[in-house]
Amino acid sequence: MTFFGGRTIFKLSPIGSGQWMETVVHPFEGPPDGAFAYNGMVVDGFGNFYGATVHGGDNDDGAIYKFTP
Repeated sequence: MTFFGGRTIFKLSPIGSGQWMETVVHPFEGPPDGAFAYNGMVVDGFGNFYGATVHGGDNDDGAIYKFTP
């Protein structure tokens, strides 16, 4: 299961006894990458996730991203 965590995309994996392990799968680190992702993500029929960032991108005006788990 993959989630959005503000400045990262992370994966939660069950480890038993109702506990979960969090693994960062993509950190948003700013230009030229996105920064400050917001409003969650949407998923398409193929399992790809799409979202937007407030900062980052070529001119630090934000970026649209696609994440394929």
